[in-house]
Amino acid sequence: MMPEEMVGSCVYRALSSSRAASPSARPAPARPAPARPTHFIALRTPEAVPTVRTMQDLISERGGPDVASCLTPAVKAHLTVCVFAVDNDHDAAALGKAKAALAAAAKEWRERDEDGGAPLTLELNHLDSFGSNVIFWGSSNTAQVARLRAFAALVVSNVEAVGLQPSTSFEPH
Repeated sequence: MMPEEMVGSCVYRALSSSRAASPSARPAPARPAPARPTHFIALRTPEAVPTVRTMQDLISERGGPDVASCLTPAVKAHLTVCVFAVDNDHDAAALGKAKAALAAAAKEWRERDEDGGAPLTLELNHLDSFGSNVIFWGSSNTAQVARLRAFAALVVSNVEAVGLQPSTSFEPH
């Protein structure tokens, strides 16, 4: 799938909130966005699901039930290209802004990409991790990884342009 085909379904909520609206008559003072990312933008990768399932089966066989219980369902496979923080009171507006930022990035990608916006083809050939919380498959195909990073940079730039606060230390995965 091309990035523009995924605009409607590629913004995921990373954390949930049960905060109730304030009954106060005066508007609440503006709060700064959380320091940690609360949302992420990802490209769905349905064509990778069978391979992800196979790899998860191998990991489960070798790691046992404790490891197997930590795996995310293969149907949720995706490429995360941006993480950002918003105040949870503004979720609906943030979702709309994030979708608009992704749509703008996809359009710009088609216009600027050296390969004419052709689909990314990543060979996932090693496991990597962010500390002890996230394990992901990595690729050593430097040309395609560079294209993914370029697309992620466009998304980050567009997320900033719509007033959201993306993480600048994020690595696409």
